[in-house]
Amino acid sequence: MKNAIEIEKLDKYFGEKKVLDSLNFTIKKGEVTCLIGPSGCGKTTLLRTLALLEEFDSGMIKYLDQTITVDSPDIYIKKVRSEIGIVFQDFNLWTHKTVIENITGPLMLIKKYSKSKSEKNARLLLEKVNLLEKENDYPDFLSGGQQQRAAIARTLALEPKIILLDEITSSLDPELVKGVLTLIRKLAQEGRTMVLVSHHMSLVNEIADNIIYLEKGKIIEKGNISTISQNPKIKRFLEAF
Repeated sequence: MKNAIEIEKLDKYFGEKKVLDSLNFTIKKGEVTCLIGPSGCGKTTLLRTLALLEEFDSGMIKYLDQTITVDSPDIYIKKVRSEIGIVFQDFNLWTHKTVIENITGPLMLIKKYSKSKSEKNARLLLEKVNLLEKENDYPDFLSGGQQQRAAIARTLALEPKIILLDEITSSLDPELVKGVLTLIRKLAQEGRTMVLVSHHMSLVNEIADNIIYLEKGKIIEKGNISTISQNPKIKRFLEAF
């Protein structure tokens, strides 16, 4: 199976502090990879670096057929960014636009779709995330779980080849988490290439093809749940959830 992402000797600093330390790993196309580890271990920084929202200091990231290094020109970076979708924990919806406008806007602006085609695609996605009846509502009138599903629909609308999700349930009340997790399971079953930062270990155990455990910016273990749990430190971490 072809690799979607290849990482070689990836380093990143914040000032003098090394936050990502010589990372090496691959993610295959259609694979779900989960990043786990204690708070402050570098999970979100790694995800943002994969999204090219953070610069890195050395190493290489290869996305499908495009290699990005610290010297890559902006045109290459923009091309890769157009193929990556990222969903943040704080939704980032436009509060002055309705749910359907949050989806049709990027389609018309980036994909150059007509308004009618954009609305057709948007409604199909809203049906997929069980939000079609909310298409004319504004984000402030939705629950947190509904806002998160709307944000996921907006990301899916641009047909990204790689989807990155950063702790997308961490800001939700427990009763709102179920609908979002159900959607993520559905996306995993569709064979989408996804990288998740998550503390929901039941979800990680269910959908992850590969798990990467980070600590102090280093990869301590990688593999499936049975492989990484052989490490006593990771076993204790997993048992805490």
